[in-house]
Amino acid sequence: MLASSYGLYVKTNSPLRYRQPGDLAGKTIAVYGPSLSQTNSERLVQGVAGVNLTVELDPETVLRKLAAGRYGNNAVAFSNDDVARYWIKRDGLGNLRKLAEVKQLTYLYGFTRSRVKPGMLETFNMTLDGMCRDGSLARLAAPSGIRLATCR
Repeated sequence: MLASSYGLYVKTNSPLRYRQPGDLAGKTIAVYGPSLSQTNSERLVQGVAGVNLTVELDPETVLRKLAAGRYGNNAVAFSNDDVARYWIKRDGLGNLRKLAEVKQLTYLYGFTRSRVKPGMLETFNMTLDGMCRDGSLARLAAPSGIRLATCR
């Protein structure tokens, strides 16, 4: 299992503070969509007055446009934190910062039982659990900054 979160991102010089969804009133929120990020951003700002939701075709575009000031001075990007961290580092977007974490996430591995051989799923889970307990999974994840959920 992997642990992640959704976060809000702004330019480093933004004076915006975030404690609750109402703090986003009158702001432009940029998000990648259609996606679960878009669905969750819509839920976050539901009922918040004056939010302008802008949907882009990929998360890289959202962050690049935010960094370039293309959404204006009151703009915020809504993104999966691991995705944002990757694109900010890859594209050298040093003028962006995380404003707030808005929702924690846990990702699970999923398999279609009809497509795996008998016993394969159990073997996979036992191996993954062992790697989690002995620390080898954490060592593999560390270079990418991926956070692991608690071992079961």
